[in-house]
Amino acid sequence: MPAVYATFFGALAVLTFCYRHELGELFQAPPPKSGPPRTEPVSVMGPGLVAVASGTPLEQRLRVVPATYEKIEYPLLNVTGYVIARLGAGADHAESRWDFATAEIASTYGDWLNAKAAVAYAEQQARNVKNLADANVNFKEAVFERKKGLENVGAETKETVASAKYDLEQAKLQRDKDIHDADKTVKDAVRSRGLLERRLLEAGIDPDVVVQGKDGLVLVVADVPEAKVAQVRAGQACEAIFFSYPDVTYKGRVGRLGPSVSKEKRTLRVTFELRDAAAKLLSGMFADVGLGTETRKVLTVPTEAVLHAGKSDYVLKEESPGAYRAVEVKVDEPRVAPASGQDAFNSDCRSRIPVLEGLREGERVVGTGSILLKPVMVKALTNGHNNGATH
Repeated sequence: MPAVYATFFGALAVLTFCYRHELGELFQAPPPKSGPPRTEPVSVMGPGLVAVASGTPLEQRLRVVPATYEKIEYPLLNVTGYVIARLGAGADHAESRWDFATAEIASTYGDWLNAKAAVAYAEQQARNVKNLADANVNFKEAVFERKKGLENVGAETKETVASAKYDLEQAKLQRDKDIHDADKTVKDAVRSRGLLERRLLEAGIDPDVVVQGKDGLVLVVADVPEAKVAQVRAGQACEAIFFSYPDVTYKGRVGRLGPSVSKEKRTLRVTFELRDAAAKLLSGMFADVGLGTETRKVLTVPTEAVLHAGKSDYVLKEESPGAYRAVEVKVDEPRVAPASGQDAFNSDCRSRIPVLEGLREGERVVGTGSILLKPVMVKALTNGHNNGATH
């Protein structure tokens, strides 16, 4: 048996040596098949620039649309406010018919009325004091001149003339003092009235509106965030829907803006002037107020075209077929078009967003599918920053 095994393994060794090349090829990996190189569907072309390969499934999912102007009546800003004062009907003067939301405001308003009357009284007294003091000086001056003339003809003594001169100078000093005191009283009254006016303005009550108010006037106040203050201006159209009467829309205007921003809330108090001919609104009622309801044209893009990265918003603007640059934009709140399609935002996309800065009419941006390009866009922006490029 050992001889048989030796003969078998010897023959196997001879065969392995003779066919060593063929056996080596048998156990080697097959060579790679030849074909076209693989194409990446999306890549970074440069700082802030993204490229999408033509003919890829990704390209087919993207939709590029132009930025277009739309006529809208949507409010620029919505805030929640409440009725702080209302002017009821009656025969009395408007100043005495105001109904305020709190006793504190009513008390401040009463103090302001008194301060206003005090200013008028102080001003009248100041005029009377000046007239009286001037008359006294004029009289003393006439006495002095008469006695001086008599002295020249020997009818008056020098002592009498000197006494008249003294009385004249004393009258002038007293006049200056009396006028100074009267003016100071006026200034103090004006200052007191001004402090009370500021307290009213901080609460949302405009004294000028209070004085000139007409029946049915309702003042609504709301706190506007500091970041949105630039969107508010006096005289701007507004409309309010009260929680108590959800089916009624009250139209009005922005009144006066508050004198300062709250340090705690970082908000500015804004007053809205509404008309309530039916006298249904009561002090303290809450409402949703829309600012800036005038018909206007704004540049819009589909809401899904806007991508947020870091602290900024971007759109991918088409520079050439398949090449899109990340452009920083400033946008407003998105608006959803109703199903009827009759709204100003009537378009192929359900929701559009106003673009305040960064785009021009007709420039094309990636709408549908833009979110698929966000990771590469962020990479392109990061590369741009690293290379010192701008976008």
